Amino acid sequence: MKIYVITAIRHLLKHKMHSILNLLGLTIAFTTAIVVSLFIKYEFSYDQQQPDAANIYRVIKENLDNEWRGTHLWNATSGLMKPTLQENCPEIKNVAQLLPIDEIEIVINNQHFMDGKFYFTGPEFLEIFQYHFLKGDPKTALIEPKSIVLTKSMAEKYFPEEDNPMGKLIHLGNMDFTVTGIMEDVPKNSHLPINFLASQQTVFDPSYDLNDAEAEWWNNNYNTYVQLYNDVDVPSLESKITKIVRASREGDVPEAFHLQNIKDIHLYSHVNLESGTNGDILYIRVFFGIALLLLLIAGFNYMNLASAQMLYFTKETAIRKISGASKFQIVLLVFVETLLICLSAFVVSMYLAYFILPSFAELVERELAVSMLWSYSNLAAWIGMVILFALISCAYPAYHMMRQKPIVMLKTQTSKPSNFLNVRNILVVSQFTISIALIAGTIIFYRQLDFIQNKELGFQKNNIVNIIIPDVQSELKKSYSVLKEKLQASTNILDVTYAQTALDNDEWGGSAEWAGKSTQEDIKLYHLIVDQNYLDFYNIDLLDGELFSKEMKAKNNSSFILLNQAAVKALKWNEPVGRKLSLQMWKDSKVIGVIKDFNYQPLHLGIEPLAVSLGLPEEHANIISVKIAPNDVGGTLDEIKTIYKGLYPGYGFNYQFLDDQLSNAYRTDQKLGQLFGILSLISLVVAALGLFGSASFMAKRRIKEIGIRKVNGAKVSEVLALLNKDFAKWVVLAFFMATPIAWQIMKGWLENFAYKTTLDVWIFVLAGVLALVITIITVSWQSWRAAITNPVDALRNE
Repeated sequence: MKIYVITAIRHLLKHKMHSILNLLGLTIAFTTAIVVSLFIKYEFSYDQQQPDAANIYRVIKENLDNEWRGTHLWNATSGLMKPTLQENCPEIKNVAQLLPIDEIEIVINNQHFMDGKFYFTGPEFLEIFQYHFLKGDPKTALIEPKSIVLTKSMAEKYFPEEDNPMGKLIHLGNMDFTVTGIMEDVPKNSHLPINFLASQQTVFDPSYDLNDAEAEWWNNNYNTYVQLYNDVDVPSLESKITKIVRASREGDVPEAFHLQNIKDIHLYSHVNLESGTNGDILYIRVFFGIALLLLLIAGFNYMNLASAQMLYFTKETAIRKISGASKFQIVLLVFVETLLICLSAFVVSMYLAYFILPSFAELVERELAVSMLWSYSNLAAWIGMVILFALISCAYPAYHMMRQKPIVMLKTQTSKPSNFLNVRNILVVSQFTISIALIAGTIIFYRQLDFIQNKELGFQKNNIVNIIIPDVQSELKKSYSVLKEKLQASTNILDVTYAQTALDNDEWGGSAEWAGKSTQEDIKLYHLIVDQNYLDFYNIDLLDGELFSKEMKAKNNSSFILLNQAAVKALKWNEPVGRKLSLQMWKDSKVIGVIKDFNYQPLHLGIEPLAVSLGLPEEHANIISVKIAPNDVGGTLDEIKTIYKGLYPGYGFNYQFLDDQLSNAYRTDQKLGQLFGILSLISLVVAALGLFGSASFMAKRRIKEIGIRKVNGAKVSEVLALLNKDFAKWVVLAFFMATPIAWQIMKGWLENFAYKTTLDVWIFVLAGVLALVITIITVSWQSWRAAITNPVDALRNE
């Protein structure tokens, strides 16, 4: 084996440029594969830390509505779901429900804070989900009302000087809670982020004003989880739950229920009211595919350059065969040389990954620790990948050397021309097919992001500051009129309004009721509760009827309601103005007008039916919106903060610009776009490295032909054109192969958006032109060196 290693090293050093090109290409490909594989492994690790994860499911509600609207999945069920499942489903071992609170006010030492990831739940939740408790007993921590469990980070944040916060009081909302447990922070790779767990018994306290949270089937406020016994037939149980719930409700409500395993939530779930930000299996497949294609390009590079180098080693190989070398020994020599350069590239790749991984982890917002690089399982997998890669990459060169007869190899001339469709040309075409498809995909990706971020939404979004008021801070809400008056006194503030939720809300008001409604109809509306001037504030167009007036607000805020076009279509009302509609607490509200549809949700989704009602500031002023002049945004923001702090000392000033808030809906898409662009650029670089090597070999192989042409009067430009045209026609062929592939793939991706850009021909032409330009630049460098070579030197050995 030693002699094979020495011979391989000698070969690599003899052709330094080709060896360096191969090393660079393989290093880039292996580094990318290592980093991407860590990301993919992390994405698949979500909720795997739960001991009984295979039997833990989340109950999802599906609304089976009219054909115009399709189906909708919701992570929201009634509080009645828990007792119903306990009584009727012996297949279920345990049931737990969570009542999520988006944000809650926390008061410590007269200082007011806002925090989230707060849930009311019962002790059965801690029986299903096994979290490690640092203090307290998970079996009893949530039994008593007004008891609360904190995560370690929350305990350190709010009780920094306490070694043991157990038994301490923490003021949340409008009551005091007793700390009964401290648990380890929930791992980041969990679909359910948690900071606080409070006893579900608290919601039945009349002072908390949540005592009707589980009273009705239509009131879907809870997330429901079930733990099944082993070997339960899940589809049959889903059908059973659906039949039981529909039988329990008045009328035949068109809905179904599904069980979603917690291990599938992060990558496969995109339901309404998700507990956290999920990933997407589509993007995992895309990144895995790109990493795999990158390895293919690197492999093509190696095979291409190796097949070129074979012409220089044919005589040496023939002599080895004549001297008695077996086919196995010839193959082993090729494999050792390939493995040597692959292992060298792998070592360098691990070193690069060590420095790249922290930045990559920050980009994808995942906890990818450097220590993951050195785990035995990862190292074993990667080394196996390198060995497999070496075997595949050396297959063609080894086969070519093995099949040739020594007499033929001794007669082979390195200047022998090759046909257009030989293996090396096919490899180059394959490389650029992949690269052109990736370039086109990247252009389309960014074009779609630009389209959805700049599309007209149907309302004003610029220069609007949203001040976020927790739902329980009634003191602030009651003095809303004072705050509004002080704000409007500023010349830089144009208008002020409020709403219960932000414009990009996913809150829904439940099923609509109206006279003449059949039991088969179940039309659900999103519900926006706002100030009287809200629609004027956002410049939302009125199509029919009238908007809210001060007189309406003074008369009875719940007596009037507005509908958007989508709601009118869903209700199938030809003349909606004047009709009566009930929606939760808004009973028999008169429809006073129809507003133009506007995109109040991310553009992945279409426009859903929406009802807009008048609210009271002391109940519904959770979002105070301030429209500011564009001339001094920073100064105006400071002015708003000063006014706010002057009225409410001790309260946190939490704000967000509306346009930033809307952009956050596409944060994941933006991150993925950056990754897609980086990987596409890397693939192009690797392909260009291979092309550079191929061009170098081509120039050397045709050096005598070039010398003869120059002696006969050929110009440098003619020589450049001669060498460039072969590579150019490969790129053109790759363009025609890549275009339909990229077209189909990106067309499928765009189906994820309700609003999408067009797949114009120029995108694919541009991708092809970019590839062609890179090809010409890369090849021309080698062609120019060959073109300026002295013909005497080129023909000296003829």
